[in-house]
Amino acid sequence: MGQPGVNHASSEEFGLSPVRLLGPPEVPPVNSYPDYTQDPIRDRLGDWRLGIESPCLFFCSSFIYKQSLFTLRKEYGSTDVLQHFLELSWSHCPQTTLKLICLLRRTGLFSKQCREDFYTAAIWLHRYHSQTLAYNVGAFAKFGWLKDLLEILYRILNGLQVRHNQIMGRDKVRDERQKAKMIVQRQLLHKIRLKKMNSKEILIRTRKLQKRLVAEIMKPKVLQERSVTHSRNKKRIMMAKKAIERYNHDPNYRYLHDQIANLFAKLLKADLECLISGQMAKISLASKWCPSLDSSYDRSTLFCESVARRLFPYNSCPEYRELDVAHYTYRIRNRLQKEVLVPLRRALGLLEIYMSARQWNLLRYDRIASNAMKTYKRLFYKHDHDEFLRHLQNVPKTSTKELYPHDILRLLGCDSGHEVADLQWKRMIDTYFSKGKFVNCISVVDAALFRRGIDCTERFCLAFPLMTSELCASPWKGTVLTYSNNPTFVNIEGKDLGSRISFLSSLPMGKCPKLVQLLEKILEIAIDLKLSKENMIERIFVFDHWGNCFSGWVDIYERMREKYERNGYVMPKFVHWNHHDRATRTYEDYFSVKGDLTEIIATESSFRNFLESNGTLSPMAVMESKICGEDYLKVVVHD
Repeated sequence: MGQPGVNHASSEEFGLSPVRLLGPPEVPPVNSYPDYTQDPIRDRLGDWRLGIESPCLFFCSSFIYKQSLFTLRKEYGSTDVLQHFLELSWSHCPQTTLKLICLLRRTGLFSKQCREDFYTAAIWLHRYHSQTLAYNVGAFAKFGWLKDLLEILYRILNGLQVRHNQIMGRDKVRDERQKAKMIVQRQLLHKIRLKKMNSKEILIRTRKLQKRLVAEIMKPKVLQERSVTHSRNKKRIMMAKKAIERYNHDPNYRYLHDQIANLFAKLLKADLECLISGQMAKISLASKWCPSLDSSYDRSTLFCESVARRLFPYNSCPEYRELDVAHYTYRIRNRLQKEVLVPLRRALGLLEIYMSARQWNLLRYDRIASNAMKTYKRLFYKHDHDEFLRHLQNVPKTSTKELYPHDILRLLGCDSGHEVADLQWKRMIDTYFSKGKFVNCISVVDAALFRRGIDCTERFCLAFPLMTSELCASPWKGTVLTYSNNPTFVNIEGKDLGSRISFLSSLPMGKCPKLVQLLEKILEIAIDLKLSKENMIERIFVFDHWGNCFSGWVDIYERMREKYERNGYVMPKFVHWNHHDRATRTYEDYFSVKGDLTEIIATESSFRNFLESNGTLSPMAVMESKICGEDYLKVVVHD
């Protein structure tokens, strides 16, 4: 495909309806529309290219491994670099790039930067491939929230950096308030000192100074209070005018706006039917994310008017025909709020409503999203202990796909979190075992890694060996190999998760073992117990800091492989988690395979990728495994 260009389409091409947004009565008729299609991004980067085999993989690496584009982002800017590589990736394979954009949003559930990158990618998609974005709004919402669609409209209207500018503006106001507060505090301290001095002349002079300073501080405040109503109304009118200009004169934006409004209207209509029939469990979150009247999204995009027009058409009620357009718009907007959003939100039983009212007994845990469950689980355990534990015991095992062993260990550090951690650990083990993940694997861990402090790496080094030991079959079940020049199998002791983790963390520190010693120890036990080939260890995970135990791997590889084959076994494969020089690696270095030895750089993202892909150890395989789900099949390139 050639280099993408800006879409230019007419209303007839999209089949748009002749209805136009009206907005509030204060907005005058709009007959002009500025040009929003200028794009300086490609001009800044020019024809700069990298000699990479797969642009899709390189684009994927920017948010999976978070290292590849770090230098480029600092030099050219995060937004520019991301959009530039979007173009490269799209020219290589549009369908894969579209799936990666969806993956970007799903990854954004764990990373704020990925969420911001998703909005950047969506704006780029609207600019160059608007029909593809508009046709896939329903699929896009499944990878994040319905609110994402409103955020895309908001950023198209107000600019990609609007949220950043708002944050900077709030910081500036906060700094000004802090300065004014410091001035007043200095005045009070000065007044106290003057009273102690008991000098009449100094007191008079200081009072004059105080009055002058207070007047300087209060003058802008008084002026601001006088003009606040006027400025708010003016800002509201300008926002509505901008939305009307864009909707009435830009067919690409109008088509996207209509597609999103149609999606919300369709969901709300179906939710009303479920509410009437009493099928509360089938009510979607459309009423939660649909903006309320005069909310930020509504003032910026006039979205409530669009949804209301679809739910209550002009010809749907005889009394509407007697009203002028402005009064009709006012009536249907109020009707949307009172007859649709309010009853649906009440029936939905939103989590925040019950938590704010301290009505913990009314919470429906089966309706709580995974992110909210992860955020509020400690509060649930504290305020609704019995019901929350009952939910964890009865929850379907298929919902454990989001659980990672190192994340569960976080609960051990909080009050009364041990019971929740034990239940979630058991569910995770049952799920992995039913899927056949990490069966017949064993771990060797350098105890020195546990002495560096509590972080994600240490939790993974503790949790993963325990997980693999519980997934193994006999005689390896419940054991780990000690990290010493005389490695032995140690049974992990403890009745609950906390005690077993304490046992692992108390293992003595030893000298670096040699791979020959590890392999011969495993082979010795297998021969003594006359194990079958199926029960032999398949993979050995080694966690250490420097990787000195792998010196001479090339020399011993063939010799040990032949020794295993002579005894009727297949030599286990080694997976080395490298904890050294993580910051200097690129995505190509995250997976390095030499014979049956694989080296993986220890980072939080590589932990998650490794667990999700059952140990698939190539960047391309990781990328393909992440975009092979059923939801990704529903996104289609349309232009």
